[in-house]
Amino acid sequence: MFDTFQRPRSRTGFLSVFPVVAAVAMTLAANVAVAAYPDKPIRLVVPFAPGGGTDLIARTLGVGMSAELGQQVIIDNKPGAGTIIGTDAVAKSAPDGYTIVIATFAHAVNPSMVSKLPYAADKAFTPITLIGRGPNVLVVRANSPFKTVKDIVSGGQSWQAQLCVAGQWHLGAPGG
Repeated sequence: MFDTFQRPRSRTGFLSVFPVVAAVAMTLAANVAVAAYPDKPIRLVVPFAPGGGTDLIARTLGVGMSAELGQQVIIDNKPGAGTIIGTDAVAKSAPDGYTIVIATFAHAVNPSMVSKLPYAADKAFTPITLIGRGPNVLVVRANSPFKTVKDIVSGGQSWQAQLCVAGQWHLGAPGG
């Protein structure tokens, strides 16, 4: 008499070796020392001077991040050049997640306002989350000839050299 149920040799070999391979793999994986993020302080760069709205938001966020992550968050104010100084410092830092910048409206505007940024804003950074939104209002002096956005656009086409842009990020002429 013969046994009609015979496993193919290759499958039998695999099934007998698989538990050993799995046990070795799990042992090796357990012995690999992987540092949990974060294992050192995080530097949160604020590209504005201390005391402003962005600084206040960063400090509040830093307290919450420290509590949640169990790691110190250092607020590092690096103002100047319409946020370019602080933002450039982060662009040149190690891409390890330990140096983060609070990006504002200026981050989106600077590439069109500044002809030679020291970094490529669209390539040097990865967005993490939206922290908040703030209102932006377009205003002119009371005695200005501009009364509507259409007036400003047509005035900008004819008075280009005389128009300036003022914002929380910097004062200056476009393209500066």
